[in-house]
Amino acid sequence: MLNSGVALIGYYFAAFTIDRKWMGRKRMQAFGFFMIGILFLFCTVFYNKLIQPANIHAFQFLYYFSSFWGQFGPNATTWLLPAELAPTEVRSANHGFSAAVGKAGALVAGVVFGRVSDRSKFTISAVCGLVGAILTWIFIPDLTGLDLREGDKRWLAVLDGKHSAYTGPAVNPKHLSLFERFLGYGKLYNPSVGVSARPGGPVSASPYPDGDHHTQARTVSGLVVGTNTEEGAGPDDVQEMREVSKDSSFQAKTLSYI
Repeated sequence: MLNSGVALIGYYFAAFTIDRKWMGRKRMQAFGFFMIGILFLFCTVFYNKLIQPANIHAFQFLYYFSSFWGQFGPNATTWLLPAELAPTEVRSANHGFSAAVGKAGALVAGVVFGRVSDRSKFTISAVCGLVGAILTWIFIPDLTGLDLREGDKRWLAVLDGKHSAYTGPAVNPKHLSLFERFLGYGKLYNPSVGVSARPGGPVSASPYPDGDHHTQARTVSGLVVGTNTEEGAGPDDVQEMREVSKDSSFQAKTLSYI
């Protein structure tokens, strides 16, 4: 009961800070993993002393405190990031796959932990926490404050083989992972491209900024996607998209990105 209460407090901390610019998803996950790794490393290094009756309360504190960082960290972010990192077309599939991998990991841990000593359990947990922090910091983008539609536009440009044509907020270095920055994707960012689609909203940049046409429509995975580069799609644009839909060999839907 006490451990659950501590974990609940961690969830509340996560809920109130995950959208803050100074925290965000990436920092929360990386720091949560790091703290779990450090706490369990302390447990495994001083295990023989901590299991002594005189130190048992300190041992309990370390375990409960790790539960706090588990919820104020990866247990919150690993449900959110798979949905936000994937484009709309594959978002549900990616979230389901990520959840399945997590369940598989829990199954493996249950089997392995049943075959090792208690001290080894803390050792394995410490290594996993520290490795998780490193992988998060290197490979996970920080999408805090980014309009997810920008990720869709970048995705469409990638599918067209024109990734360098997209220069909007999704390639802003502050939203990219360290690995993406190393690959040079941040150099594509042009802060002057596009105009906000709504007052106070984020910049909405087309992946085809050089186009003269009003709307570019293309078919992707069963979707005819119209990328609007002006203020709104007119009747001619809608008719064009319908014609593309009729020519497709499958039932297409019309999805418009502002």
